[in-house]
Amino acid sequence: MPHYKETFYEVLLFTLQWYTKAKNTMDFLWRKEVSIIFLYERAAQILLYLVNSNSPQTISQIQKLVMASNRTVRYDLDNIDDFLSANNMNKLLRKPRVGISFVGNKNDREKLKLILEGIEKCNYVFSPD
Repeated sequence: MPHYKETFYEVLLFTLQWYTKAKNTMDFLWRKEVSIIFLYERAAQILLYLVNSNSPQTISQIQKLVMASNRTVRYDLDNIDDFLSANNMNKLLRKPRVGISFVGNKNDREKLKLILEGIEKCNYVFSPD
């Protein structure tokens, strides 16, 4: 009988140790800020437009720029906010009946311009010719 008892306690101890390690790993992963947010070409175009503009832009102005629906533009703006937050920048400033603007500092503007203009240079259009 003692043999089974020792084996039971060893298994229980092993299980508790495994559970503790797994829990600690999961806690670490939940606490760790691992965020990879991608901007699609349209969202990058919108963000670059807002970064370069000196005044707030309305949804309809942005909608005409990217030729997308009102709802699509709003989804892209939400995605842009997530991207900015993940990169420790201020979210877009949205004022009803005024417009949307980028409120980052000069360094944030320059950093985003470099990143976003680099994205635009990599977008190639191939024709069948």
